[in-house]
Amino acid sequence: MTDARTRRTEAKVQRSAWPGWIWSVPIAAIGVAGWFGIQALIHGGDTVTITFDDAYGMKAGGTDVTLHGVKIRTVSNVTLAADGRHVEVQATIDRTRKDDLRSGTRFYVRGAQPDFSDLSSIKAIISGPEIVLEPGPANPCAVSLEAIVALLLRRRTSRS
Repeated sequence: MTDARTRRTEAKVQRSAWPGWIWSVPIAAIGVAGWFGIQALIHGGDTVTITFDDAYGMKAGGTDVTLHGVKIRTVSNVTLAADGRHVEVQATIDRTRKDDLRSGTRFYVRGAQPDFSDLSSIKAIISGPEIVLEPGPANPCAVSLEAIVALLLRRRTSRS
């Protein structure tokens, strides 16, 4: 009888490498936030402020910015300018279209005043106006860094 009392059951404790299932929620939240951050960096762009005489019904998130009929972004903010006579519209242009933002680039509103004689402007009655980006002429003074390096290398090799 004394032998039965001296023999005890021993529990074997093993530590897991995983700290616990409760940590899966914050880890998942960090992963999702990281994904959105990476997407914002990849698909971000340049913010452009455009000044118009009138808003013509433009709305943040509801007015498209188009180039050759293709939507490249939407308007992010519409505010009254400091002078009180103009409207400032902010739009973020895709990084892929950054080369179209150069000296002489024009923006105009299509569908600001729908006309039944112009069928393309009737679309604005349903969907609202859109901002059209018209790239300016290429800046003749703008030369890429690669072109400058190539020119310098060509001069150096011709002198030798």
